[in-house]
Amino acid sequence: MKRILMLGLLALSLLCGTAFAKTGEGMTIWFDTGGSVGDGYGTIVQNGAKAAAADMGCELRLLYSDWNPETMITHFRNAVAARPDGIVVMGHPGDAAFGPLVDAAVKHGIAPRVSAMWGRTTTRRARLSLRKCCAART
Repeated sequence: MKRILMLGLLALSLLCGTAFAKTGEGMTIWFDTGGSVGDGYGTIVQNGAKAAAADMGCELRLLYSDWNPETMITHFRNAVAARPDGIVVMGHPGDAAFGPLVDAAVKHGIAPRVSAMWGRTTTRRARLSLRKCCAART
């Protein structure tokens, strides 16, 4: 039984290691950390995004909003205008503010690579959001 469990774990680790291998090569992702340069929370999010970008092989443009919803909206508008392959946003402005902008991103062919991070965001969640952007590439 122990041997079967070890073989299963080995197979899972190999699958996880190859499932995300450089699927973001040639892609540019704009990533709003939410916070400020050097603040505790924003740094955790930033580090997760950087690690995922390295794992995925994509170019990362980090944005810092100082937790200001209007700045987050401005960053999103600028990202849509720049036409990156993916955008990761914080959800602080809310659905009413982001809804029309996400619709515009879809019209520009950016979505479904638009990912949002709400709530308790950690390095792991930041990495998963960036992976979601890269994995949506068709």
